[in-house]
Amino acid sequence: MFIESTSALKQMNKERIRKESQKCESFTKSQIAKMTGLSVATCNTFLNEMFSTGEIFKVDQEELIMGRPADRFSYNKDYHHVMGLYVYSARGENTICYTVADALGNWLDREKKEVKIITYDEILGVVTSAVKQDPLIRSISVGIPGITRHGVVESCDIESLVGSDLEGGLTSETKIDVEVRNDMDFLTYGAYYTMYQGKDNLATVFFPEDSTGTFGCGFIINGRILRGHTRFSGELAYVLEAFGISREQQVMDGNDPEKLRNNMSKVIMTITAVIDPEEIILLSKSLSDENLNIILELCTDIIPKDHIPKIVVEHDYEGLYSSGLIRASIGRLQYPILNPM
Repeated sequence: MFIESTSALKQMNKERIRKESQKCESFTKSQIAKMTGLSVATCNTFLNEMFSTGEIFKVDQEELIMGRPADRFSYNKDYHHVMGLYVYSARGENTICYTVADALGNWLDREKKEVKIITYDEILGVVTSAVKQDPLIRSISVGIPGITRHGVVESCDIESLVGSDLEGGLTSETKIDVEVRNDMDFLTYGAYYTMYQGKDNLATVFFPEDSTGTFGCGFIINGRILRGHTRFSGELAYVLEAFGISREQQVMDGNDPEKLRNNMSKVIMTITAVIDPEEIILLSKSLSDENLNIILELCTDIIPKDHIPKIVVEHDYEGLYSSGLIRASIGRLQYPILNPM
């Protein structure tokens, strides 16, 4: 990673120290120095700063054969809390779901609210209520099934949110760090963080079953989320439109297994030819092994088998979504340089 300035280098060193300290139940300053490869003096400076702000706290002392006892510290999981919120509309139900977690990512609270219509005001009500209950919340990530630019919803499967300045409005009302992004960014990061770290290039694909929307995709490239110049990356529903399959037809095809398989094979082949990832993760609640094999056969009719990436299916992806939202919130607070989002 190229570091442009001394201040950025200092920030990165602090993030490395924070990352290692969070892995330990307790630690000494010299242990953190060994774990990070940084000097004891550098670690001492940053750990003293973290101690003074309450980010770490002293737990006991370690007896040494010679010299003064070494202080032991632990990371304060309640130094701050974070929140992840997402919205979805399916089969006539409109849902706002949120999770609150501590500074280590441990979930503390999770709630779902059914609403008549998902609007900015409904989301604001859920957020302000959660912040009132937990004033330690310092960062909020919001996922939507659509495209945002500077926090404003440009297009969305939930039409009532189009045109809403979700990011600006929520930030102004709560005085808390808020980021609003496409749901696939968070789903992809959740999958990467919880299951696929070490695989630098992968893709996730959500495909609509039972007419619940259009295709969504997300990508990890060189260990980081791919967003694109205008944050348009992953909108492969437009690629299907280029194949002559309209948005309306894509939704209808969710009820036709054969058409859905054909559409999925087109999406997989497009991702394979453009990104060439190590793995493609299909997010589906009901994709069977039989249907997956048919999809792969359709792909290998066009692309040589050796170039088809490993395809895996995740049926329970709501947990990945929430994990991605939580880790993104933590990343913006704790790892502005190292954060892969």
